[in-house]
Amino acid sequence: MTQDPQKNKPARAIHPIVLALIVATVLAVFGFTVFILSYDIKTRPLEAPLAQLVPTDFGVWTGEDTPTEMSTEMQARVDYILKYDDALTRTYKSSTGLTLSLYVAYWNAGKVPVHEAGLHNPDTCWVVSGWKRGERKNNCEQSIDGQALKTFEYGAYIKDKHTEYVIFWHLVGDSVNRIDIVGHRNGLEGKIERFILALKSMKKLGFNQRREQLFIRLSSPVPYEELWNRPDFHEFLEHMAPLRIFAANIPADNTPVSE
Repeated sequence: MTQDPQKNKPARAIHPIVLALIVATVLAVFGFTVFILSYDIKTRPLEAPLAQLVPTDFGVWTGEDTPTEMSTEMQARVDYILKYDDALTRTYKSSTGLTLSLYVAYWNAGKVPVHEAGLHNPDTCWVVSGWKRGERKNNCEQSIDGQALKTFEYGAYIKDKHTEYVIFWHLVGDSVNRIDIVGHRNGLEGKIERFILALKSMKKLGFNQRREQLFIRLSSPVPYEELWNRPDFHEFLEHMAPLRIFAANIPADNTPVSE
């Protein structure tokens, strides 16, 4: 009786690449399952569209909506990349001579990953557009009439011998998020950099990152130190409370996070 050669043939080893794909698939399914199970539906969407939520004229201030100077095609491209649900660009002038530019972007809960929205700041967008970053401060703390603002970022940006002083927040739910990256890199280096940002976001905010997000940017030709000594600037910030920039907006069970 002859033996079947196939029975004596040793089992073929799994190729390392196939094994890696199996492991990656299992981890992806596990991560997705944990994400779904940990998802907290409790969110705080904005009470009204940004144009209505933020007052236009108040006290010594008069505001005017100022659409960005882009072609229709370019604006459509920007909207496609940023994927925001609402945005506001408005210039304010006070009777005392101060000019402030306000930009706000809003994303509904789960619309974009935290690290993607967080990259939408002057350190990336402005630097890529040719601005140079000068003085920079992180996790700044200030109070207006005894009421603390949520920690914010500050930077000076220079282009064509003009300096613009910028204050900005990236809010995830009621938490403060900070991403300190200058410029935007393409290719493998950029992908690795953004992957690391995604991991940091998970570390800070957990798997549940499906929360509404706000990016608020204030810019002025007046230096940071001078602004805080101006009563008209204090009045301006007080009327920006609907944008949740004050620490009093944070519930007792949710503290801000930062690096």
